[in-house]
Amino acid sequence: MSRKYVLVHGAWQGEWAWQSVAEKLRSEGEKVLTFDLPGSGKDLTLHSDVTLTSYAETIIARTKALSIAGDVTLVGHSMGGAAVTLAAALAPELFSQIVYICAFVPRKGESVAVLGEESKRLGEPGPSVNIRLEQGVAMLAPERIPETFFNDCYPDKYLHLIELFGQQPLAPIVEPISQGAESLQSSKTYILCTQDKALSPTLQRLMAERVGISDIRILESGHEPFISVPDRLLALLTSV
Repeated sequence: MSRKYVLVHGAWQGEWAWQSVAEKLRSEGEKVLTFDLPGSGKDLTLHSDVTLTSYAETIIARTKALSIAGDVTLVGHSMGGAAVTLAAALAPELFSQIVYICAFVPRKGESVAVLGEESKRLGEPGPSVNIRLEQGVAMLAPERIPETFFNDCYPDKYLHLIELFGQQPLAPIVEPISQGAESLQSSKTYILCTQDKALSPTLQRLMAERVGISDIRILESGHEPFISVPDRLLALLTSV
């Protein structure tokens, strides 16, 4: 019997990030759903209308179109960790497993922004970001993308992707989550990326342990393992 996966991207990115892994999973007979979160990728939702709740509601609606049998593995990368946490809290009946990949795992009342500051205090400066409050978006410094996101990649793997990084709506980053990962009843796994320059590997482990995740898998990669080491990431995903 095939397994069902919903793969959720992180900040500044879109479903394009998951293309390689999604194709590999489908070639193995699995059912896979990827999509752009509101205001990301090709989605045209106004940035002012984007919230963490709208992320969660989108994930729930798209998942229901895939399956309502409670047999979906929900996967969140980076900022997408907050989005999948809220989605799983609001609709726990849909998901059998939550997998975090070098992702933010907020407890109730925490935000991605607060956890990002903790990552900096732990010695990982993370992305170089330009905040535009009047537009409600955060933008990356393009020249810093390679060293922050693709430090473990050869240029031919990522140069064509840099132009795909877009504006990130601010609200989902600064909004404290109303229901945290500590309340989730689904099985949870964390894939910790040891060479990550965007999110402190030390904080990755701390976040997982704080919400009671005992299944922590180690992946020798940077922040974009679906680009740098897709086969190794695939092996971890399918072994969960």
